Amino acid sequence: MYICYNKINTSMTEGDYMCKKGVTLIELVIAVAVLGLALIPMLGGLSTYFGRTTTLSGELNYSHRAQNILNDILSEVSYAQMQKLLEDNGAPVVNVADVKQRDSVDIKDLTTILKRDGTALCPLTTVPLGTDTPNGEWQLDAAKGTFFEYKGKKYYFTMRLTNIPLQFHWQEYTLNNARNTVTGKSIVTKGVPGTPDVQTIDKNGNKRDMFMKIELFIDWQEYNKQFKYSFVTFKANLEDAND
Repeated sequence: MYICYNKINTSMTEGDYMCKKGVTLIELVIAVAVLGLALIPMLGGLSTYFGRTTTLSGELNYSHRAQNILNDILSEVSYAQMQKLLEDNGAPVVNVADVKQRDSVDIKDLTTILKRDGTALCPLTTVPLGTDTPNGEWQLDAAKGTFFEYKGKKYYFTMRLTNIPLQFHWQEYTLNNARNTVTGKSIVTKGVPGTPDVQTIDKNGNKRDMFMKIELFIDWQEYNKQFKYSFVTFKANLEDAND
């Protein structure tokens, strides 16, 4: 739209005008509305970006915590303590002969796991719900698991323990009467699926397997979806069984 007005100039005759481009209020309102519509997806993208940044920070947090738990279990928690966890959560006191009967045990309360020095692997925190759980401290939900809270999200940890039998397979040779010629050979398998060949005996006289599979599961909810992740390691009874 053009707005015309008189130009004050003595050299101009009456009726001369100077016209210049201008905008009306309606055009201004339309322009602002169009600009606002353009900003909506931009603001949505920024919101998603900052939300994703928070998510990545939470994932980095649970990853570090999971690694610390497993590292401490391998180096700071005795094998006997892990055996006790199996018993306290329903595993047979004496390992059964059939490997198939060695069911895995799921543990939700990780605050009961003790290190060799008697301190808790996952100590409970004193901060109230709704605030970030300090690093190295934990909250407990008996139904869902041991968790920490970060930026309004709760990351739940549960642990699964499974005994793994140590078994030997070897090749057996048959010799002739003079014992100078091999006349046959066969693969000898012991303890499959029966009693494993190698076990330790703890201070209570119970036979124990030599290896344990340790799985750590983490789950949390965001964007109206349930997310899960897991870590796994193996602990060997290389120490004294009475430890």
